[in-house]
Amino acid sequence: MGRIIKESLFEIGKNRGLTFLMIFQISLSIIFLNLFIAVFQEDIKKTDADVKENDGIQTLQLRDSLVDESERAFMANEDALVRLKRMYSMLKSKREYGYAEAYNNPVLMFSDKVPQTALYMYDYGDAERSVGIIDGKTACEVKCLIVDSEFIKHNRLESIKGEEIPSELFEDNGNGKPIIIVGNEYEGVLNPGDFIHVVTPFDKGNDMEVHDVLKEGSNVLYRNQYLNLNKYVVIAMPEGKSIPTDDEDYHNQIILFLFKINGVFYTKANPNEVQSYVNEVCDALGVIPASNVSNSTNAQVTITGTSIKTLIEAFKQLLTLICIFSILSTILFAIIKAKRNKKYYAVLLINGYTKGELFLIMAGSMLLILSVSNVVGLTVGKIVGKMLGSPNAISIDATVLADAIILNVAVITAMIIVKKTEIWRLFKEIND
Repeated sequence: MGRIIKESLFEIGKNRGLTFLMIFQISLSIIFLNLFIAVFQEDIKKTDADVKENDGIQTLQLRDSLVDESERAFMANEDALVRLKRMYSMLKSKREYGYAEAYNNPVLMFSDKVPQTALYMYDYGDAERSVGIIDGKTACEVKCLIVDSEFIKHNRLESIKGEEIPSELFEDNGNGKPIIIVGNEYEGVLNPGDFIHVVTPFDKGNDMEVHDVLKEGSNVLYRNQYLNLNKYVVIAMPEGKSIPTDDEDYHNQIILFLFKINGVFYTKANPNEVQSYVNEVCDALGVIPASNVSNSTNAQVTITGTSIKTLIEAFKQLLTLICIFSILSTILFAIIKAKRNKKYYAVLLINGYTKGELFLIMAGSMLLILSVSNVVGLTVGKIVGKMLGSPNAISIDATVLADAIILNVAVITAMIIVKKTEIWRLFKEIND
């Protein structure tokens, strides 16, 4: 066995250029295979799991595509606010899609009682940046979740007394008595009945009454991840029904409705069905590219304006071409390598190697090439997967299958060439 491994390494060294090309193209195939799985398969599995857990109801996040040029072009319209309000109304009107409002965004709380751990920048090791003095008063930037009653119905919360927080509290924040629910880390610092002045991104500030303190470990499902609310305050999303009184109020309402159209659907409908409706709404209101529904494949990509489904199909075709190229080039390289090494194989036969050992040497050299290709391909694939937010999406089964196909194709091709070549010709070529 030792001499087979030694000769396998020697054979690889004899054809360094070919070896490099084979490692490159096999690694490329493995990278693309795992990239495909990382980007698309993991989301499908996660959606299926969520649906089973929630009796068929899945959580679909909605994200607007108003960024950069798209945002500037849309905001240039005189009726931009009216369009955003209509879009919000149309999203809410589809009751079977269960649209709820939820947005995670820091707010300013005017109080010197805020726990340091609840400051917005605390987790980043820079809590001091979250505290300042405005008009002689201490202003603290704190973590905040802004929601409506529909969101609370699907994410039930309990107070430290074990009582359920009524969803009705979040029905309307424009009644002059806005309330605030604080996370468990505020226990003993803020108490029910306390009034706190809070400034949000879409208003000049309100005196909010602390209604309750949440039970420790309270969490909600937000953007397909569980959000622990121990360090958060929870406030109601305003309705925003009033007519803007000045430019500042207009700007604040624009921000408010940008928040409100980035909500979540609780539905049994297929994500593509929901996305189709969102596409219709956005098209009717000139909100282009359309907002994106999570897990759908017919959403538009902001940069290109094409649908994700189209890109998936294009990616599948590219992946297929790369895999076909990988197998064909492996066959080609195996043929070239076998032809180049005919004299070398003859020398091995003269020195007492059997044909079986010869085939083991071919297989050994190919296994070594595959091993290096796997290390390179899986490592790069994992790095790319992390960049795309899917760090655990490496498919070992698919990689092993690809390896088996490539190994068998390469070895069988080499065996056929050697078998069809008459040994006496090989011996003759050595002396030529």
